[in-house]
Amino acid sequence: MSYGSTDVEQIGGDSPEGVSLGKATTDLVGLYGLSVAQRSTVTMTAVAATGATSTAGSVGFATAAQVDSLVTQANEIASTLKAYGLHS
Repeated sequence: MSYGSTDVEQIGGDSPEGVSLGKATTDLVGLYGLSVAQRSTVTMTAVAATGATSTAGSVGFATAAQVDSLVTQANEIASTLKAYGLHS
């Protein structure tokens, strides 16, 4: 079958509940013709908010571990987006 440049197949059927891909957290989903990616098993936790500081060398967090945690989580998000073809 040949499609023109404006032909788009829609999914969803205008349901007010939205669209769900997969029934379980173990179901794999692939996008953009890429192989399916395994769902991340990394547990992400919020970093406690702290007020900005003006101390030399400080980045506004209570500990270096908080900064390390955010960097690790940001890297995991970037890796996952790339694996799903949602970011280059």
